[in-house]
Amino acid sequence: MFVGEQIHEDWINDCVSYLKSIFGDTISGQTVVEYGFGRGNWALAFKKLGAKKVIAVDASQTAVDSFRRYIQENDVDGIEAIVGNVDDEVLEFSCDIVFLYGILHHLKDPVTLVKYASSWLADPTGRVLLYAYDKSSLREIVVSRCRSMAVDALNDWTGWQGTLHPLARHRAADDLVAPFVSFWSPKDICEILDEAGLKCIAQAKDFSDFMGTSFAPEFDPYVLLVAPDNNTSSATSIKSNRHEKTGDHLAIVDALDLIANSKQLSNKTEIAIGIFNTLFCGGASEKFENRMFYLWCYLVHIITMHPQTLEITSLRPTTRCLFRMTIKRFSSSIPDADIEQVKSAYPVLSRKVLKSAYRL
Repeated sequence: MFVGEQIHEDWINDCVSYLKSIFGDTISGQTVVEYGFGRGNWALAFKKLGAKKVIAVDASQTAVDSFRRYIQENDVDGIEAIVGNVDDEVLEFSCDIVFLYGILHHLKDPVTLVKYASSWLADPTGRVLLYAYDKSSLREIVVSRCRSMAVDALNDWTGWQGTLHPLARHRAADDLVAPFVSFWSPKDICEILDEAGLKCIAQAKDFSDFMGTSFAPEFDPYVLLVAPDNNTSSATSIKSNRHEKTGDHLAIVDALDLIANSKQLSNKTEIAIGIFNTLFCGGASEKFENRMFYLWCYLVHIITMHPQTLEITSLRPTTRCLFRMTIKRFSSSIPDADIEQVKSAYPVLSRKVLKSAYRL
């Protein structure tokens, strides 16, 4: 996934600033294990902050070879890049900090990794930085349905990645092609921490949020600093992340499920690509309600393209009415009382539909 990406100094410095906001000045002299290092930018940031040693672990031999070349060519001391996979082997380390950023959700057995991380800490003062995809986000809703639609084509990534917008292609490489993707609620995370003998001692911003490019409420992952139960720091509750507090997601779910569950559609992979292009091409600068509206319009378009296959009678009444409101030739015949019901159920999408010049 990262083979074509080049590490640059500005990027490392951004990572340094982020790590310092979480760990303060406590990294100096510490031994760090980064599991699933990918590119290697975080390992380099830990070293710049004074870590005595960084053990960078990844399951990809390609990633390890690439990072080793970088370390050698740039005369970087104190970083060891090794191949390792907790899904397949026993890994043993002794360290002060375990960095699990952007990896937990891609493991077959994430509980085992968290238990390993706990065992790698040399003493109760050790800490683990844990990152987890957030359950109930629009991203989870879309990714789960698209994975079900494109399951037979995931091995043909090179054949269709060129059809994706660059931003959408990056998201697809992370969420659509990866063998495993899981999303987590605070309850899910707490259960894993309990099993591993860990507790949450602080909750931090996601890196993108820290850099001012947050995708919330579409996506707002959990970033948690955790420590052994016998650590002297007080435990803190995990706060639920920010999601749109309306029912608009239900309309998206209705339309996605109608498409994803169809047994007659033969072009589901192409539709999944279109969904990723529609939702993820705008970047964080695009307003959330606009992104959701464009996605809704795309789903309505797909449904209207397959009238014999995708029966809108299976949609809940309010979603069906919103569907008719979105299509120009139907919108004028909808009773005002029905429109008011839709506005109450789906305030964001209905407002965009009624005010937008864009109609199917």
